[in-house]
Amino acid sequence: ILDYSCADEVVARLVLASRDFPRSAWLLFRGLHAHHVDPVEAVLDRHGIRAVVETAGSGPRLLGPGPTLEAQLWARVERVGRMKGTPEDSGLVTSAEEREGLDSLVTHRLVFRHPMGAGVSSLSALSRTLATPPEP
Repeated sequence: ILDYSCADEVVARLVLASRDFPRSAWLLFRGLHAHHVDPVEAVLDRHGIRAVVETAGSGPRLLGPGPTLEAQLWARVERVGRMKGTPEDSGLVTSAEEREGLDSLVTHRLVFRHPMGAGVSSLSALSRTLATPPEP
């Protein structure tokens, strides 16, 4: 059972602590049930932070306060999963404002920029890649 008090203890502390994690650490809340979403979102709103959550039976969602443009960019990345070219070449960003929004999503660890290339990935796509064992 995850009530508002428990959500504040667990979610806020974990997300706030993640700011001190190494830059290679990412948080993706998975397996939440629909009734967990409201308490989690209330905590994120109260602390002014965002997180990606996957609820049981549905896809990933971006929760927490933030600019609408960033939410739209996050949704674009999520739909594609992984973009191999630059965000400009793939059509993900078409303006300096969108570039700044994408950079903010990367800074806040809501999307992943590949260290060996120009592409970006959603956290859900990254988690699927990491959870799949390599082919022999």
